Amino acid sequence: IAFFKAGAIDAALDMSSRLSEIGAFNCGESARLFFNLTFCKAHRAIILSKGGLNHIERMINCGPKPNTGGGYGYKALLSTAKALFMLASASECRPAIAAHKGMEKLLEQLLSHESTEVRERGGGVVRELARDATTKSIVQGWAGVCSEVRQGLLARDDTTRAREAYKALFGTDRPT
Repeated sequence: IAFFKAGAIDAALDMSSRLSEIGAFNCGESARLFFNLTFCKAHRAIILSKGGLNHIERMINCGPKPNTGGGYGYKALLSTAKALFMLASASECRPAIAAHKGMEKLLEQLLSHESTEVRERGGGVVRELARDATTKSIVQGWAGVCSEVRQGLLARDDTTRAREAYKALFGTDRPT
């Protein structure tokens, strides 16, 4: 908490606004710092109010290119996906996440990523957004996200979050 109060979120947000300057290692560290800050539920709404979703968008779209073999780009993407999941876990954050311009495309990227770990976090975000009627109806209108959950790579994953995302979004168990 002291780290948060000392400006850690501002530092993480600042780093993501300078991705081309800070290099892959620092980008990964910035993503990990941001993810760690999302652990405290009381901080999540504050993180959103300071531009946390813009940070997530920059990290996914502009961060170092990830691969599934590890590396800083992958670690940055996975930490960012985990942070988005943590934010979506807080009911007070869901409306802002669903309303964020570009969230549909960001989720499509996570749900179709070659890494099961990244897809699983994307599925967790879908599941969390589908917990509330208002945000669920928004996500159900995102054709690309629905397609990924229904028949994309996530649909082939045998993970709890993949199955739960399907059930939360469509109201039935996933066909086998």
